[in-house]
Amino acid sequence: MKISKLVVVMALFCIFALVGCGTDELHGTSDTSDISQTIAIDVKINEETFVDQVEHILLNPNEYFGKKIRFEGIYESEKFYITPMEIDGYIHYTLMPADANYISNDSIVFQVVFRNLIIEPGGKYLGHDFPYGSASERAGIGVLWDGERPDNGSWVEAIGIFERVVIKIGEMPTERNLLNLISLTVLDEQGLETVIR
Repeated sequence: MKISKLVVVMALFCIFALVGCGTDELHGTSDTSDISQTIAIDVKINEETFVDQVEHILLNPNEYFGKKIRFEGIYESEKFYITPMEIDGYIHYTLMPADANYISNDSIVFQVVFRNLIIEPGGKYLGHDFPYGSASERAGIGVLWDGERPDNGSWVEAIGIFERVVIKIGEMPTERNLLNLISLTVLDEQGLETVIR
C-alpha cells in the first residue's frame, strides 16, 4: 500500500514538472524583440493593396475602430501653431505651419505614415474625382506617437489601434480618426515609396 502511494506521488510530481517545463518553454523563453510577431494584428495593410486598404479605412472608419492595424510607409511629422482669426465678428482658430523660428506653447504636431500617390487621369481617391490626374497626393493614416520620433522621411513599420481621438486646437476641440501607436520601428529595408492608382 505504501509503495503504491509513493508511485502515485512520484507520478504526479513528474507530471507537474513536465507541465511546468512546457509553460516555461512557451512563455518564458519566447523572443519579444520583434513586436510585430507578438501582437495579434487585425488588419495588415499590404504593399500591393496599400491605396485600396487605406482608402477603405478612411472612408469606413466605424468598421475599424478598436482594431490593431499594421502597415509600412514614410514617417513625417509637422508642427503647426494656432492663430486666432476674426471673421464676421467671430473668432476662428486656424493652423499655420511652424518654421524653426516660431516658438509657441499652443503648437500642435501632426504625424502621418504615408506613401506618395500618383493618380492617373480619370482616377478617384477618397471620393474625389481627378479628371486630369495628380502627381502630388499622399495615401496614409495619421498616427499618434509619444515615443522617440524618427527622422522625417524614415521608412517605418507602424502598429496601433485605430481610434477616434479628441484634439484641442486653440479653444476648439476637434475629433480625428488616428492610429494610436503601440510601436513605431524604423526599418532598414524599404518598400515602394510611390504608388500609382
